[in-house]
Amino acid sequence: MVEAFSLRGLWRLAKSWKHTPPFPGDNAFGDLIAKYRENIINGYQSLADFQGLAGDPPAWFAKHRSEIEVPSLNPFAQAMSLTILSEYEQAPDCVEALGALNRWPGRSRIPIGEYLQKWKESCAEIHASTRLPIHLGKLLGIPPGVE
Repeated sequence: MVEAFSLRGLWRLAKSWKHTPPFPGDNAFGDLIAKYRENIINGYQSLADFQGLAGDPPAWFAKHRSEIEVPSLNPFAQAMSLTILSEYEQAPDCVEALGALNRWPGRSRIPIGEYLQKWKESCAEIHASTRLPIHLGKLLGIPPGVE
């Protein structure tokens, strides 16, 4: 999720720099930022294609679950970043769900179904959209509260 948020931020930075650069006449740097973001996205897309994410996300998740659930940046999380980025772009209120992450005991060390349920509850507590945790659960074939 952090990767997707960073990619979203790079897009916003590129647009802003292109239209209102902090230094006069430096608009072209916005294009370089956009190109940098595009290169990252292309790399992540290659990972997603190689791993088979687009074909059957629940099967992809089941196959790579042990690697995905490692609490660190890994190629499976990177591949999933594009799916999350797409949600941020389609429904910007999904970004507010980030503020509701990991506000419970056990944090990211609990089983994924329970994690998604806690995340939705946390979103409700802070009046944030629950769209992103719901979408991810459906996409990966994980009903709430199920390990």
